[in-house]
Amino acid sequence: MSNGTPASGGSNRAVIGLVAVLVLAAVAVGFYFIGKAAADDQAAENRGVQTGEAKFDKGTAGYNAIYEAGRAAGEKAGTQTGEVSGAERGRKVGFEKGQKAGQLQGERQGIESGATAALGGFTDWQAGSFYIVKLGTGTGGVPFVIDSRTQMSSDERYAICKSNPGDVCTEPITTG
Repeated sequence: MSNGTPASGGSNRAVIGLVAVLVLAAVAVGFYFIGKAAADDQAAENRGVQTGEAKFDKGTAGYNAIYEAGRAAGEKAGTQTGEVSGAERGRKVGFEKGQKAGQLQGERQGIESGATAALGGFTDWQAGSFYIVKLGTGTGGVPFVIDSRTQMSSDERYAICKSNPGDVCTEPITTG
């Protein structure tokens, strides 16, 4: 009995040792491939973030999310810029139009004031009528003004007065 026991016990230990080494090797190889697969997944995910591939391909949820975020930010910035630019342009156009309207209004008032001053303040002129006017010295940039006026009549003759050459005298027209 002693012949078979030691030989078979040593042989069993060698087989068990060999199986144990093979199991350890298989476990190590398995862990290697599990780790490599996890590293490859992480690398692919990182490449997707960096290059816009994988989870950011057009039509994916990631792509749609960043597209919408960018569109919303761009719209907000564009709206703010447009409002500021529009307000500035509106003020400028409003000022220009207001300035032109004010200038036109000022010119009209100036013409009216100048005409009133030049016509001696007489406002009841009759269009188509003849007048004898006497000019005077104007003021405020108006060289002459009308000091007096006389509406002419077809029943009278007009001439410079002999007694006062600064006046116009009239005499009735006699028929005869």
